[in-house]
Amino acid sequence: MDFSRNDLALQRIPDLKGLRLAVGEEGGGTRILMMRLLELNGVNSQNTRILAYGYQKAADMLLNGEVDVAFFVSTHLAAHVTQPIDSKSVKLMGLERAEAYALLYHFLYVLKVPEGVIDFEANIPARDPTLVAPTT
Repeated sequence: MDFSRNDLALQRIPDLKGLRLAVGEEGGGTRILMMRLLELNGVNSQNTRILAYGYQKAADMLLNGEVDVAFFVSTHLAAHVTQPIDSKSVKLMGLERAEAYALLYHFLYVLKVPEGVIDFEANIPARDPTLVAPTT
C-alpha cells in the first residue's frame, strides 16, 4: 500500500522525484521492491530523498508531514496502515501502470481495491486504486 499527503497530485512513480519517500527498512522486502520500481522510473537518491524507516515510524512521519509518501507491503488491518487510512491528511495512492510492473516482475500481482471496501460509511477508498503486491 502506498500513501501520500492529500495536497500532492501524484499519478505515476516519476511524479515522486524530489519528494521525501519512506520506502522501508534497509534490507527489508518493501525497500527492495520499491527501489526496483523507483529506479525503473528514474527516481533515485540523487534526485529524491529516500528514507529507510520501519512501518510504524514511516506512518508516524507521514501523518506528521515529515515525509511525503510512505510505502508498505502489509495487510490493511495493521496499525501502521489503519492510522493513515483513518487520517484526513493522507490518501491511498494506488499505482498507475500496475499491470505493466506485474508483467515485468512475475513475482508481483495486481490488486484492485474497490471503492468503499475499507470503510463503506466513510467511502474509503474514495476511488478504485490499483496496487501491486508480491506473491508470498
